[in-house]
Parts: sequence; C-alpha cells; structure tokens
Amino acid sequence: MPAVGTIIFNEKLKAIIGELFGTHYLAVKSIYFDKPERSNWFVAWHQDLTISVDKKAGLPGYGPWTVKQNQFAVQPPLNILENNFTIRIHLDDTDEGNGA
Repeated sequence: MPAVGTIIFNEKLKAIIGELFGTHYLAVKSIYFDKPERSNWFVAWHQDLTISVDKKAGLPGYGPWTVKQNQFAVQPPLNILENNFTIRIHLDDTDEGNGA
C-alpha cells in the first residue's frame, strides 16, 4: 500500500531508524493485519530467517527456497541476515498483557 508510506515513515520514525541503523536503509517487506481481540493467538519468540525476493536465482549460500502467497522466499547467508531489522508498529494501545 504505497499510499501509507508517508504516514508510517514520518519524521519521528525516520529519526529513530536513523539513530539506530543509519540513514541508508531500504524497506523490503511489510505486513499489515488486523488481530481482533477475540481471535488472539500465541506466537512464541522466534527469528524469521527468510527474505522475500522477486525471483528464484541460483546463488551460492542462498537456500532453502519457499513460495508463500505467490512470493519467493529464501534463507540468505548470515551476513545478509545480520543487516536486517524489524520494526513493529501497533496502532492500538498495547502492553505486555495483550501482545506487545
């Protein structure tokens, strides 16, 4: 949803990202979802080890490959993973008791 880019990446968020990670970053994936209160589910602590890519390529160190919702995903080499960061934004009030 390109239209929300300027809303999400406002000056405050860009300042935080710049302070933590520098100014040379690229958003590579975003997930938007509505998690209704009565449909809550437990997600254990985990690390996402795959990245989304536009096509499958035979590159050394990349694999295994998967396809999720018609999107290629692959586990990249460690040096790529070490430079990926996740920012989670909650639009509702959240705390340790309801998912944050």
